[in-house]
Amino acid sequence: MRLLKVSLFLLIILFSAIPTYAASNAFLYSNSAGNIASTASVTNGQLLIGATGSPPVASTLTGTTNQINVSNGAGSITLSTPQSISAPSSPTFSSLYTTATTNSMGIGISSSLAGVLHVGTSPGTVSIDRYGGSTGLQWRQANGTAGSPTAVLSGNLPAYLQYAGYGATAFGVARTVFGFARATENWTDSAQGTNISVNVANTGAAAVTERLTIWNIGGQPYFSILNATVQPTLNFSIRGTAATIMWMERATGSVAGNTLSLKAGGATSAATDKNGGDLLVAGGTATGTGTSKIQFKNMLTGTTGTVDAAASRVFDVFNGHWQSFQNAATTPTVSSCGTSPSLGTKSTDAGGKITAGTGAPTSCTLTFKIPYTNAPSCTVSGTGIAGTYGASTTTTALTITSTIAMTSSVLNYRCHGWV
Repeated sequence: MRLLKVSLFLLIILFSAIPTYAASNAFLYSNSAGNIASTASVTNGQLLIGATGSPPVASTLTGTTNQINVSNGAGSITLSTPQSISAPSSPTFSSLYTTATTNSMGIGISSSLAGVLHVGTSPGTVSIDRYGGSTGLQWRQANGTAGSPTAVLSGNLPAYLQYAGYGATAFGVARTVFGFARATENWTDSAQGTNISVNVANTGAAAVTERLTIWNIGGQPYFSILNATVQPTLNFSIRGTAATIMWMERATGSVAGNTLSLKAGGATSAATDKNGGDLLVAGGTATGTGTSKIQFKNMLTGTTGTVDAAASRVFDVFNGHWQSFQNAATTPTVSSCGTSPSLGTKSTDAGGKITAGTGAPTSCTLTFKIPYTNAPSCTVSGTGIAGTYGASTTTTALTITSTIAMTSSVLNYRCHGWV
C-alpha cells in the first residue's frame, strides 16, 4: 500500500511539469528551470539542434553552394552534390574543371577546347600506373549513336594523336604532328583492316602532310613513305616526284663513316642444306622502248684534308652489259704505244679501249690511275690487225705486246683484281 502511494505521488509530480500548452508534432526538452518544454510544431526535415546557453531549436540542415544540396521530406532528409559529373554540368573542384557546354574537362586549367581532357599543370604529363598486369589506353569509335552504334567505314579515323604548338599569337589550329589509325575497309566483327599513319609539317609550313604509313597486307607489314596515302605495291615503298636518296647518316666528331650492310634472309639456324635468300638489285620498271640501269658510284681519292670527295660514277649494268665510266679519278694513261696513242672516252683501270699510235709500235703500256693490291688479270683483244696479243701486268701497269706492228690498231682490254 505504501509503494502504491509513492508511485502515485511521482506520477503527479511528472505530469504537473508538462506544459498544457505543448504544440502538436513538436520536440520536448528540459528547460533551464528543469521543467519540460516543447518546440513549435516541426516541419519536414527539421531536427532538434542544440544552442550553447540557449534552449535547443527545431531546424533543418543547411546546404552549401555548389557543394552539398539538402532535400527535406516527410520523415526524411536527402543529401546530394549539386549535380552528377557524368551529366551536363559545370562543377568546380580544386584544380579540376568541367564545362557542360563543351563537354570538356580541365586539370589545372579551365578547359575551353570542346570534347577535350585538357591537362594544364607543369609538366603536363598524363601517367598511368599499374602494379601487376599491364597499362594501356583504348579508343573506341563507331558511327551512329551511343544507343544505336553502326560499323566503322573505310576511310574513317578510329583514333588519333596530335600535337599543336604555340605560334606568335596563339596555338596553331593546324596539327603540326598528327598520327592516326585509318580503317582500310568497312568493318565487320571479323574484318577490321587498319593502317597507321604519321603526318608532319614541313619546315616553314603549318599544314601537315602524310609522310609515313604502315599497312598490313596479306599478313605482312608494308611501309609507304612520302605520298603515304596510296597503298604500296611492295613491302617498302617510297613515293614522290623527285629522286630519293637513302644513306647512313654521317658520323659526328672526327671519326670515320659507318658501314651500311644489306643482307637477304638467312636459312633457319642449324637447318640442313637450306639456301639463303637471294639479294636482288634491279632498276625501275620501264615500259615500251624505255630502259633502266643499275649505276655504281664510289667516293674515289680526291683532295686531302677536310674537303668532301665527290661521288664518281664508275660503271653501270645496262642491257646485260657492264659499262665502265671514265672520270678524272680513274683515268689511266697510255705510253710507249707509237706516236699519239689515245684512250676511249669511257676507259678506266678496269677496262676500256686503246687506239695505238703511228710508227709501227709492237707494244703499249697502260699505267693504272690507282695501283692494285695484287697484279690484276687482264685480257686483250684487237681489231685491224691479224697478230697475236700478249698481256702482262704488275700492280701499276698493263703491258700489251703484238707479234706484228699495231699502227692505229684498236685494242680492247679488261682487267680484274682488287685495289
